[in-house]
Amino acid sequence: MQLQEALGYFMIGCLHDAFDNDNSSKKNSVRKMLIQVFNAGSSSIKFALYQHQSKLELLKGNLEKIGEASSILSYQTSSSPSHKIELSDGCQNHKEGIQKILEIFDQEKNNPGSADLIVHRVVHGGTKYRHAALLDLEVKQFIRDMIPLARTHHPASLACIEEISEHFPEIPQAVVFDTSFHQTLPEYAWRYALPRKISDQYAIRRYGFHGISHQSVLKQAASFLKTPVNKLNLITIHLGNGASISAIKKGICVDTTMGMTPLEGLVMGTRPGDLDPGILTLLAREGWNQEALETMLNQDSGMKGLCGTNDFREILQNKEEGNEEAEMALELYCYRVRKTIGSFNTVIGPVDALVFTGGVGENVSWVRKRSVRGMEWMNIQLDPDMNDHAEAPCAIHSKDSQTKILVLPSDEEWEMASQAAELIL
Repeated sequence: MQLQEALGYFMIGCLHDAFDNDNSSKKNSVRKMLIQVFNAGSSSIKFALYQHQSKLELLKGNLEKIGEASSILSYQTSSSPSHKIELSDGCQNHKEGIQKILEIFDQEKNNPGSADLIVHRVVHGGTKYRHAALLDLEVKQFIRDMIPLARTHHPASLACIEEISEHFPEIPQAVVFDTSFHQTLPEYAWRYALPRKISDQYAIRRYGFHGISHQSVLKQAASFLKTPVNKLNLITIHLGNGASISAIKKGICVDTTMGMTPLEGLVMGTRPGDLDPGILTLLAREGWNQEALETMLNQDSGMKGLCGTNDFREILQNKEEGNEEAEMALELYCYRVRKTIGSFNTVIGPVDALVFTGGVGENVSWVRKRSVRGMEWMNIQLDPDMNDHAEAPCAIHSKDSQTKILVLPSDEEWEMASQAAELIL
């Protein structure tokens, strides 16, 4: 009853912007639902506002470099060009970040208090949440309990949730978990070969991440290829500062590269991906404490550790200027992607398409080219010209390639909105 009462309140209170002045119940029932989305990262908040039924994006933006000396707030609306604001005093934390974002909504006349539903991304849902969930005290406590498995993300998500709850306590909120899409993995794919008693006691297993992104491009690929989701075999390749690959068989995720935490798998911007755990026990014997190890693994490894920066624009520029560390780092990065594509081919059988997404996957043609190099024998062949001029959404495979290669945008915010909307429609 509490949710129904809250929705009823807003169906009355927000009529002026959402539908015709005619007060008939018939017209009220077709009002376009407004959904506001907050996608909190460890040092960023992406945000959006949608009219759900028409899939109209009213406003979308990103607050970056939270906690640094200077933060950047960029956004655009459906009726105005993009704006980029440098916050010279920085943005100290996610609570302050939400406050600055709400000011943008007010400034652009998109009153955040008129939303019907507010949606948050939460990284770790464990095995409990296989779908989006309405936010209540139990869900909030679960997010707190999972902080040990998502130390850099869950505190940020909770800060956003608490700040929004303080501003708009009467608006229903929902959460979408990044792990949910991977809960279909068979046990032989998610279980680690550790003593069962230890795995069960500490909930040690492969959870997988970037699930919202992988699910988003699965649906887009189905539309692009005009094929039902449950008929598709895909390898979806999310390459950004974080990176992961998923194997999708007949629309179901059956394997993924990230594990119990986002550290496992591919080389990433600041994370190492796969490594021998004996390395950590060696460093521990040498006196490295837990905090030092976690900092190294999460902030100082990956591309940054290999060549001094995790900015792919800088890395590519350094390679062109003859920097050997940058060149080796890029080769290592693409080798891990290429090796995983090959192994996932054996997992799902004939592959309908490879799908590149994420900031690097969508924008760095050199990485895409190197990631499928030498795969002609697997009937995977890139068209060099199409790859160099790719603008998502598009196809970049050659006419001789039996496996299609797509570049699709990762639209996490819309995927979150559409999943959460199902809770109240």
